[in-house]
Amino acid sequence: MSSAPLCKSEPASPEIASGCPSGRDSLGTGLEGLSVGGAPLKVCFISPLGFGLYRPDSRLPFGGAEVQFFLLAKALSADERFLISVLTTVAEAPAIEPQGCLTLVARQGKSRVSGHPGQWLDAFMDMWRQLRVIDADVYLHAGAGAEVGAYAVICRLLGRRFIYVVASKADLCEVSD
Repeated sequence: MSSAPLCKSEPASPEIASGCPSGRDSLGTGLEGLSVGGAPLKVCFISPLGFGLYRPDSRLPFGGAEVQFFLLAKALSADERFLISVLTTVAEAPAIEPQGCLTLVARQGKSRVSGHPGQWLDAFMDMWRQLRVIDADVYLHAGAGAEVGAYAVICRLLGRRFIYVVASKADLCEVSD
C-alpha cells in the first residue's frame, strides 16, 4: 500500500498498468478467454467506504464488504489478464492514484442520495459520467442501498456488466430483531 500523496492521472488503462512488474505470474486459474479481444478484462470495484484500506493514513473507517473487495482487487491486479480499478468516496477533492497494478479512483461524496429528486438526478448523472470515464468491462458493488439500482441502470446504459455482491442477510430480506 502506498502512502504517496494523491495525484491526477488517467483512469485504469494499459498505460497505468504498465507501471506494474512486467513479469506478473499467470495464476493458471482457468480464466483464459475472459479478456476482451485479447486485451485484459477491465474490472471496477465500486467500494464507497473502502478508501481507508488503500490509504490507511486517511484513518477512514471501512467494513467487511470493503475488506473482501480490497483482497479480491489486490489478488486480481496481480494477474495480467485483468486491469483493476477501485472507485471510492472521499470528502476532499477527487483524485486518481495508481497503486501498484490497480488504480484507486477517489470521487467526492456529496450526500445527495437523501435529498430531493433533483439531487438524485445530479448524483445519477455524476456517477454515469464517472463510470463512463473509468470504462470498465465489469462493475461490482456489495451491500444494499438506493445507489445499487442506479449502478445497475447506468451499467445497462453503458452496455457494461454489473455484479451485485450480497454482503449480508439484510441485503436479501427484512431482518427481525
